Amino acid sequence: IACVAPGIAAWEAVVGGGASDALRWAMDRGILDEKALKLLRRFIEVGFKIGAFSTAIEIDKALGTDEENMPQRAVEARELITDLGPTFVKITQVWASRPDVLPDHGYIAPQHQGPGAVERMFDDMAIFDEPVAAASVGQVYKAKMNGREVAVKVQRPDVREQ
Repeated sequence: IACVAPGIAAWEAVVGGGASDALRWAMDRGILDEKALKLLRRFIEVGFKIGAFSTAIEIDKALGTDEENMPQRAVEARELITDLGPTFVKITQVWASRPDVLPDHGYIAPQHQGPGAVERMFDDMAIFDEPVAAASVGQVYKAKMNGREVAVKVQRPDVREQ
């Protein structure tokens, strides 16, 4: 029971007092086992974290401070996704490649900026000769952009058709 206490406390916060008694009763009778309770605890944890972040965004909208707070919310979103783990990182990567899912906040794809747009973005195009890593739907290159070292993930050709 000690290892699931945080899950019980979170459950009580949702449904009110007495939840720990109900969960202990269910565990004592074999209705819930440690694995099921661990899963329940994870659902509650994820729900609270995403709910708190979503609530902050909705409060920003209601107060008219959404544009002003967007840089801070972007940092919080990155920290939230990282904190939630690799599954959420992968889901976010898929969303990021879908402009119909995530809104466009001023990003203009290089192919829409005219000839030479990609060449103008990076200090040295030679870095794209050899990738430093392979990714699930692309390759990763190390580059310099405005004098700053960055990682550039380039989508493999024909990925959208697959």
